[in-house]
Amino acid sequence: MTKQTQVSDAELAGLISGEMHCFEKVYEMYKDRIFYYALKLTKSEELAEEVVQDVFIKIWTNRKKIDPQYSFSSFVFRIAHNHAINILKRISYEKVAKERISKTATVSVSDTEDYVIFKEYMGIVADAIEQLPPKRKSIFNLSRTKGISHDDIACEMGISKNTVKSQLVKATKSIKTYFTLHSGVAL
Repeated sequence: MTKQTQVSDAELAGLISGEMHCFEKVYEMYKDRIFYYALKLTKSEELAEEVVQDVFIKIWTNRKKIDPQYSFSSFVFRIAHNHAINILKRISYEKVAKERISKTATVSVSDTEDYVIFKEYMGIVADAIEQLPPKRKSIFNLSRTKGISHDDIACEMGISKNTVKSQLVKATKSIKTYFTLHSGVAL
């Protein structure tokens, strides 16, 4: 017994009018051929199965639009082709979207982590500055925080410019040591 490869006019008319046994006959006749066609296009059994299911759902829901004047086989394979291409496009778009989201999330997480670490380090530096002797702390704050020149600090505090420089060197060394001890990061 040879396997039927074309839908007869009566079967096509029955399918169009909604006869389930005609639809089942069409399904049996085309399911494997559509599967292998979709498999060639998608390179995935899972996607090929999805194409088969969707093709037959489309055939059933659009059965009244089928024109018996045209090749039913061409109609079926055109639906399969279009659907397989649409699935591949969707997967491609999803992949690109996931990559963008992943990059954004990574940057966002990295930015958040960097900000938290920065705030922690700035707290350690603030604590180190607080530990300085009062005169050294004043010189450091005037120079580094307010941006006042060494000459102006010396004039304002009634000390020599060399004293300002030496106090800034000592303050910087003390802050670096404190920071290294409390953060575990050597400067």
